[in-house]
Amino acid sequence: MNHPAVPSRRLPVEPPPERPGWMLRVRSGGRRGAVVHESGCEKAAGGGQDMDTLEALDALMRPGVDACHDCAAAVVLIQALELGSGYA
Repeated sequence: MNHPAVPSRRLPVEPPPERPGWMLRVRSGGRRGAVVHESGCEKAAGGGQDMDTLEALDALMRPGVDACHDCAAAVVLIQALELGSGYA
């Protein structure tokens, strides 16, 4: 049995989609505590500790750690904490 030739070519390799990332930055200016930012937030420029979502949620449950209100951190993470607050 002869089969017609099946054209083959390599599919372009695409990078994996970026996953949402978070960054914990210690407050500057002598204030105690830290702020969780979305990785691309302007206020997170200069570095900090990279975290995944569960680490960011855990950080926000610690005293003195707040979510940035200039990026998605406050909206996304605070809502997630509120959703889980009834399941302790």
